[in-house]
Amino acid sequence: MSRLDNKNGRFNPVFEANEYDRAMLAVSGVWGDWCDYYRYREDASAEHSVYDEPTASGRWFAGPQRLPVIDVIREEGMPYNRDGGLFWTDTLYFKVPYASLTRAGLGEMDIDHGFYTRDRIVYDKRVFRLARIQVHGQIRQHDMTASITCNQLRPDELLLDQQFSAWHRKEYAEGLPLS
Repeated sequence: MSRLDNKNGRFNPVFEANEYDRAMLAVSGVWGDWCDYYRYREDASAEHSVYDEPTASGRWFAGPQRLPVIDVIREEGMPYNRDGGLFWTDTLYFKVPYASLTRAGLGEMDIDHGFYTRDRIVYDKRVFRLARIQVHGQIRQHDMTASITCNQLRPDELLLDQQFSAWHRKEYAEGLPLS
């Protein structure tokens, strides 16, 4: 525990924050779960300049990067009718150690400016789009944990995402690379 006075010692706030990171990664590795994180690759993707829809070779993603998860809440979506049949999309809420986001290539700049919104997460054989990342808890501006909100993608939304084409006609992803 850090001292509350002005004396310096081995157990300073930086030490405590680093120990917290190590402990959270270790705990999630033993008792926690994980998801597969795919980082959007703009250099390899082909998209329409105005509509942000994939064209030709579609979107490509780097990964998968295994992301440790401390806690998961899956909220089942309400079903709704479409021309192609009955669809529903789930929402996922992950709690992850912030250190694992850094390992996955998400820095402060990415999170502050929403550069993660084109990334994908595969969890429970389903493909999700990142909607929001919230940072929870800090020790002297050192981020501790983050909450990630994801929305499930319907198979028709993955039509030109080549890496997820195996999932295009199924509810569950099959044949995706494992981390």
